[in-house]
Amino acid sequence: MKKRVILVIIAVCCLLAGAACSNKEEQKALVPTTLAKEYPGDILKVDQITLQDGSTGAKVIVDRQDEIRSFLNSIKDDVLQPDPNQEQRTGFMYRMMLYEKGELKLDIIPNSIRNVYYLQNEDLRRDLSAFFEKKFRN
Repeated sequence: MKKRVILVIIAVCCLLAGAACSNKEEQKALVPTTLAKEYPGDILKVDQITLQDGSTGAKVIVDRQDEIRSFLNSIKDDVLQPDPNQEQRTGFMYRMMLYEKGELKLDIIPNSIRNVYYLQNEDLRRDLSAFFEKKFRN
């Protein structure tokens, strides 16, 4: 009987310790950032952008280097403020995937990067919307 109680206590302690560790991993520091800071490396080395329409699933690939560089220069330093409400969300209007030499480097939904949600940045929203409209109209 004593053995069983001790085993139950050890099991409960292990579960609580595991839960505490996983909560610390999930709690990311909510600090302002930019796309340039979130990109692993130099964002201007992106050589392909895949755009995806969230309502239809349609995709457009942009691979003209001058166009990519111009677009990224216009948005890379826009400051993104973390949303205090980090509850999970579903769906997106559009998505942008940044590639370097065929490798996906950063997957962006305008208000979410790497599972952190951000408040809407009007400059970024305007520039992304214009870029998407231009690409999906052609």
